[in-house]
Amino acid sequence: MKITTIILSLVLAFYGNAQDITLKFEIKMQGIAQEMAAFAEMQGVNYFKNEKCRVELENMMFSMRTYIHSDGVTVCQSVMDEKKYYKRKKQDFEAERSKSTDIPKITYTEESKMILGYECKKVLVHTLAKDKTEIQTELWVTKALKLPDTYYMMSSRNSAAFNGIDGTVLYMETPLRMQGNNAVSIMRVTEVITTPLKDSLFEPETNGYTESTYEEIKSQMRSMGGGMR
Repeated sequence: MKITTIILSLVLAFYGNAQDITLKFEIKMQGIAQEMAAFAEMQGVNYFKNEKCRVELENMMFSMRTYIHSDGVTVCQSVMDEKKYYKRKKQDFEAERSKSTDIPKITYTEESKMILGYECKKVLVHTLAKDKTEIQTELWVTKALKLPDTYYMMSSRNSAAFNGIDGTVLYMETPLRMQGNNAVSIMRVTEVITTPLKDSLFEPETNGYTESTYEEIKSQMRSMGGGMR
């Protein structure tokens, strides 16, 4: 499963004056062999406090913690018990965003439903794949949760695919091509918690991890079929 898809599956929001919020979520695959789907399934948690974010993601083969602050990110990653971490500055993401030419079409609908007690509206995002075919991603978005814009600012891919979406994503369904087959990635927030969070939760924990670079880990993930960008 592509890391890009994972990142896009995480909750996006473009608000200030944020609450302390914890979002637990899961990612599942449909349309592929059961054995492959088991490896692709993931669980995660997003923590938000003021401008700080912490994203945890794991599956059968790897785990990742991303600490996001206003000036950059620290990513701690464990793949088959090999632990590495790297840092990137805010300027790195800004440079990538400036090169992006992907301008999506965003369609807001009046269709609504309740998810975990929050009213959500259906939003469709139309982007282009590498072969120029159109990809339509279905989102269910709520305006009731106010999250920081830091996560959005730190992801060049999110800025291209989700710029302008008004709200927080609680469900996302994205069509994919995996090994020549049509598949669907489904991200679903399973729990929303609004109790206060400690500041220490957002301090990077790098003990036991070897320092690396974004480029090195990107190359490693590509060799494993992770498609990190």
